[in-house]
Amino acid sequence: MYTLRNITEADAPVLRYLAKRCYPLDVHTQYTYWVVAKYYGEGGFILEKDGEPVGYLMTVDARKALFVWQIGILPAHRGKGLSQMLIHETAEYAKSMGKNLEVTIAEENLASFSAFQRYCERHGMLMEKAELVEVRDLDDPDFQEKEVRYILSLHF
Repeated sequence: MYTLRNITEADAPVLRYLAKRCYPLDVHTQYTYWVVAKYYGEGGFILEKDGEPVGYLMTVDARKALFVWQIGILPAHRGKGLSQMLIHETAEYAKSMGKNLEVTIAEENLASFSAFQRYCERHGMLMEKAELVEVRDLDDPDFQEKEVRYILSLHF
């Protein structure tokens, strides 16, 4: 049986552990996970099966929206509709705050795009492409990351 619970700052090691095993996610420093969990944990959730963490969704509370920072499910638990559980809890939390959801998704990450698109279709919501986000690294001129920012319009 799968259950969801809110993230706490004590979950920072678990979140990084999961991120390392949820390719293609970027893995950040332990401190980064601690900061996001400490200050934004209320809008994020850990997915557990029989008490063991198997996935998560982390958010950052932006001024006008709740931004989905990372979502990941261990490979052995994918394809079971679990991303829909995580997105639904997060959408409900955003609605309670009177905010829409925002997410950035790499163009090649079809699984993540499909999960959010499917959720919007099932719940009669709009998933609108807002902009192309391009990130470069000053130390590595060859590095370039592109993601598309989407706004998921929730019903209030």
